[in-house]
Amino acid sequence: MESREREAGSPRTLWVTGASGFIGRSLMAAWGARQDWRVRPVPLRERAVEELDGPVDAVLHLAGLAHRMNGAPDEEYRRVNVELTLALARRAKDLGARQFLFISTVKVYGESSLPGAPLTEASPCQPLDAYSRSKAEAEEGLRALADATFAVAVLRIPLVCGPGVKGNLRRLIELVRQVPILPLGGIENRRSLLTLATLRQALERLIESRMGGTFLITDHPALSTTEMVKRIGRASGRAPLLLPLPGWGRRWLAKSRPALAERLFGSFELDDRRTR
Repeated sequence: MESREREAGSPRTLWVTGASGFIGRSLMAAWGARQDWRVRPVPLRERAVEELDGPVDAVLHLAGLAHRMNGAPDEEYRRVNVELTLALARRAKDLGARQFLFISTVKVYGESSLPGAPLTEASPCQPLDAYSRSKAEAEEGLRALADATFAVAVLRIPLVCGPGVKGNLRRLIELVRQVPILPLGGIENRRSLLTLATLRQALERLIESRMGGTFLITDHPALSTTEMVKRIGRASGRAPLLLPLPGWGRRWLAKSRPALAERLFGSFELDDRRTR
């Protein structure tokens, strides 16, 4: 092991992959002024990982091939999200890192939770696509690297919201801002969300304590789609009229656009009491 001992009282060095992404930018901005951490963005490429050098105390691994990147072959998800992740962890461990924090996803559980039965750390994993399967495989590989001197913290997180958010939530925000009448009233599902602020606080606690394990992190309470739209409307200064979608409309959507129907009407709720 190429151990790099940190002098007593010197700042700890934290590597961050994905520092230019939605979550990474927020964290780098918040942590840039800390005196007790030296935060270093690092790339996630084969040659770059091999050439990384210490010192390093902890690694926060945000980078990866995301599920919204349509068209990527299954083997590319595995190469980036599994093989490069494990290569990074092994390199950091060889350099004397004490902790590896891996941002995983609640999609390792599938695409939904049963009403009234929030998911926990012990819920069975049932990944349904190449993205979630690659995250689940990376989790297992990282746990195999963990030992008494190298803690692995796996964070299974839901949809993250905050300034600069993209993807489906950004599309919903734009829809609320632009359309005065929406068929999204009366929906009684429950979906967990996570704010950037809560994620940052959780990461800071985990890094300071050097804890390992599997963690669910979410904000409270879980929201229905209808309540989410109402909150977006209030924050945007818009108040769209929300009408319930008739039963035939839901059936048509479930048949023609099943993934969209699940996101709008299905539940995906987490029980994070163990983490809290």
